[in-house]
Amino acid sequence: MSNNKMLIFTLFFMSIVFIMFGVIFGYPAIKMFFSKDKVLIEGKIIGFEIGYIDGKECFYPSIQYECSGKKLNYTTKIGTTGKKININETVELYCNPNQPDNVIMNNFGDKYLGLLFLFIGLLLLIINLFIIYFFMAYKSQN
Repeated sequence: MSNNKMLIFTLFFMSIVFIMFGVIFGYPAIKMFFSKDKVLIEGKIIGFEIGYIDGKECFYPSIQYECSGKKLNYTTKIGTTGKKININETVELYCNPNQPDNVIMNNFGDKYLGLLFLFIGLLLLIINLFIIYFFMAYKSQN
């Protein structure tokens, strides 16, 4: 495979991966962002799940909150590696009272990280399409 084709394939693959991560992590934020019914509420960290990223402990807070008269729990999809989670710490959440299970934390990770992945993926896809276009134009001239 030539270097040009490998570059095109790599950029295309990377753009698809970023778009997939953007959709997976960004969907709840996008849904909440466009919801007219969202309210800012407080929740309390009641525990955390531990995962591992590159051999380092990663903490995913479990949060108890009340929305529409229901007590519910939420565990974030985006964890932290450096900062230990303090149990009983109060955090802000966005909640949709019509769908109390629809909740995100009011922090950068939950609100913007998925959208950032989506944006990078779309940008890589556009760059890839330009490379393909100019590559095809160059090929047709020679």
